[in-house]
Amino acid sequence: KKKQKKNQKKYTNNSYIDCNSLIYFSGYLLMVKRANLPGKGLWELPGGYLKENETPWNAMMRELYSEKINFHI
Repeated sequence: KKKQKKNQKKYTNNSYIDCNSLIYFSGYLLMVKRANLPGKGLWELPGGYLKENETPWNAMMRELYSEKINFHI
């Protein structure tokens, strides 16, 4: 059996809803660099998974604040 690395998550076939934010302002598109596997070091849109009974808007706001992105809407 292959040993799993410390920061590597085990992925299953369960389905999750992903919520990403497309923020375009003054000709710039906001991107974040992945800190963890899979895709560590790659650039992507900020976002994450919806929690149970969470709206997409609340998930987006939670993820943006968790990335320490300062903004006002």
